[in-house]
Amino acid sequence: MLAMADPVPGVTLHVEEASYKIGPFALEGVRARITLERTAAGVRVQVDDGLLERLLWDGVRSKGSFEIENISFQVRAAISKPSGMVTLEELVIRLPRVGALVIRGTAVPGKSLRLDLQGLELQLRHLLRGPLEPGRDWELLFPANLQATWVQGASGSWEISGHLRLEKASFHDSLFLHAGEGLGGSIRWRLEGGSGAILGGRVEARASAGEILWDRFYLNLSKHPVSMELRGDVDPAAGRWSVQSGALAVQGAAVIRLLHSSGALAPLGGRFHVSLADQEVGPLLDLFLRQPLEAEVPWLAAVRWAGRLGADLHLWIGAGLERALGIFRLQDGTVRIPEKGVNLTGLHLECPVWYERIAPSAADGSSPSGKRTGSGPGRVPPKDGPSPPVGRLSWQGAEFSGLKLGPATLRLEALPNGMRLPEAVRIPWDGQTVLLGPGGAQDVWTSNRQGQIRIHAVPLDLSPLLPPSLQGAVRPVVHLADQELRLQGERIVAARPFTVDLFSGTVNVERLEVRHVLSEAREGILDASWTDVDLEELTRATAFGRVTGKLKGRITNLRFAYGAPIAFDLVLQSQDDSPVERKISVTAIDNLAQVGTAQSPFVGMASLLKVFFKDFPYQKIGIRCRLENDYFTIRGLVHEGGREYLVRRGLVRGVNVINQNPRNRISWNDMVARLSRIGKSGKARVQ
Repeated sequence: MLAMADPVPGVTLHVEEASYKIGPFALEGVRARITLERTAAGVRVQVDDGLLERLLWDGVRSKGSFEIENISFQVRAAISKPSGMVTLEELVIRLPRVGALVIRGTAVPGKSLRLDLQGLELQLRHLLRGPLEPGRDWELLFPANLQATWVQGASGSWEISGHLRLEKASFHDSLFLHAGEGLGGSIRWRLEGGSGAILGGRVEARASAGEILWDRFYLNLSKHPVSMELRGDVDPAAGRWSVQSGALAVQGAAVIRLLHSSGALAPLGGRFHVSLADQEVGPLLDLFLRQPLEAEVPWLAAVRWAGRLGADLHLWIGAGLERALGIFRLQDGTVRIPEKGVNLTGLHLECPVWYERIAPSAADGSSPSGKRTGSGPGRVPPKDGPSPPVGRLSWQGAEFSGLKLGPATLRLEALPNGMRLPEAVRIPWDGQTVLLGPGGAQDVWTSNRQGQIRIHAVPLDLSPLLPPSLQGAVRPVVHLADQELRLQGERIVAARPFTVDLFSGTVNVERLEVRHVLSEAREGILDASWTDVDLEELTRATAFGRVTGKLKGRITNLRFAYGAPIAFDLVLQSQDDSPVERKISVTAIDNLAQVGTAQSPFVGMASLLKVFFKDFPYQKIGIRCRLENDYFTIRGLVHEGGREYLVRRGLVRGVNVINQNPRNRISWNDMVARLSRIGKSGKARVQ
C-alpha cells in the first residue's frame, strides 16, 4: 500500500507490505519511506527505513531453501536531466548476522549500466543453506571481504567480475575430528552473457594460509597451497552446461586437470574428462599416505617409493558417480619396504578402470529376477564414450621376504567393477616357474563379487616363504596342477584338492578356504590328511624331542583367525605298515606328558635318565586333539586293559604314556603357555 504525505518541498511515499518478483528472487513484506526532491539538476531519491521481511530464491519455501529474513536497506540516488542518467550514490543493505553490503553505480537508460559492490567483514557462515548448511554440531567462522562489478552495454551484453577474500577463517565439528584454523584464500570470477542467454566465464580460487585436519589427513596450506580454476559456459534455455578447461592443484603434490566436459542442469550431472599429468609419486604419497597413517603403521616411515603417476578418466556423474572408464598409470616405479622385505624395481602399471554403479537390489544379490543389473548408463560403455580400457603390469625385479620373482608382464583388461587376466603368464619364481591365469573378478565393490584365477605350478618349493628360523629344516613342495582359486562374495576357495610334499611324506589338502577376506577378522579353513611323514625329520625341526618312525593323520575344520587357531580336530597315528624303526626320546616323552593330560612317567627325573637312556622303543602312537569353544582336549587312541594310551611301549621294553584323566580339558591359552615352555627349559635336544 502506498501513502502520500505533504508534497512540499518534495514528495514522500510510504510503501507497506509490498511483494515483488525480480528474476529468480521473491521479495515479501517490503516496507520503506521514499522521498523524491526536485532540484535544478534533476531529481534526488532517498529511501529510509527500508525493510524486507523475507527474501526467497525462486519464491519457494522448502526445507534447506535459500531464505533470508529482516533485511534492512537505505538508498541515496539522483536522476539527471535531460539524459535521464541515474547515479546510485549509495545503497546500503544490511543482512542480519552477515554484515553490510554497499552498492554504488550509474545507469544511462538504453545505453549502459555499472554497479560496484563492496562488503567488509562479512560473516558468510550465515548465508549457507541447503546442501551447504552445516549440522548443529559444527562451528564455522568465515569472515570475508567482497568486491564485485556489474557492467552492461546497450546491446544487452553484460559482465560480472569480482573477488572474495577470506582471512582467519575456521571450522570444526564437536569432536574436532574435522577442523581448520587460520584459513586464508580468495575466489576471483569473471562472468559474461548477452541477449543469447548463454553465460560464460572463468572462476579461480586459491587457499594459501592455515591448516586443515580431516580425520587423519593433515594439510598445511602455507606449504601446500590448493588452487582451482574453471572456464566454461551455461545455456539456461537448453538446460546445458559445458567446461572447456579446469584444474585442481595441490602445490608440490599433484595437479588434476578437467578437460572438455558437458552435461545437464536439471538434474545436475554430466560427463567429465579428468586427467592427471605424469608427476612424481613420492610427494603425493608422502602427503596423502605416509603422513596420515604413519602413527598407525610405523613401518611406513622407512618405506621408499619413486616413479611417475598419471591418469586419464571419463566420469559420468548423476545421482552420484554412475560410471568411470579410464587408466591409472605408474611408470619407472620402485617400492622398498625394509621391514617387510619388499623390493620392487622397474615397475610399470597401466591399471584399467571400469566402474559401474550397481542398483541396490543387485549389489546385495537380492534382485527379484536374480540378474545382475546396473543403474544409470547400464552395463556396457556408451556409444559416445571410450571402449573398455586395457592395460598391463610389469616389473623387472620383485622380492618379498627373500622370495624372488623374475621379470614378467601381465596384460590386463577391464570388466564392469573388475578386471581380468585374459591369458596365462609365466612368472619366474626363485628358479622355478608359475603359470598364472587366465582369470578375473567382477563386481568387486559389491557383496555379490565373483571371480577366479588359474594357477599351475608342479612342483613349487615354498621354502622361500618360510621364516628364516625354519628355512633349511623344512622344505614344503606344493603341487598345483591346473588349480583354480575362486572368489565368491567374501570367500576365496581352492576349487580342487592338491598335495604338498613335507617331511618325506605327502599332505593331501582337501579343503582350503578364506572367509571375510576384506575384514580384519578374516578366517582360514583347512581340511587335510597325510601319510608317510618322517617323524625324525619333523621332530628335528622342533625342540619337542627326537621321535623316529612314520606318521599318518588328519586335521579337519582347522579354523584360523587373528593369527591363531580357533578350532580344529587333529588325529596323529603311527603307521603300522612302516618298516622304519620306532623310537621316542626321553625328552619327547616328558614333553608329550606335560603338554597332554598325562603324568610324566619319569616324575621329574627325565634329566637324570637321559644320562643312561637316549630313547625307548614304542609300539604305537595314537593321539586326538580337539579345540572347540576355546577349550582344548587331548585323548589317547590306543586302548588296552581299560587304559587309554598316548604312546604304547614296545613289546620288550619302553615307556607307556597313559592319559590319566581322559575327561580333562583346559583353556587354549593354558595350552599355548605349555607349548611355549617346550625347548625353553635348557634341556638339550635329543638327536
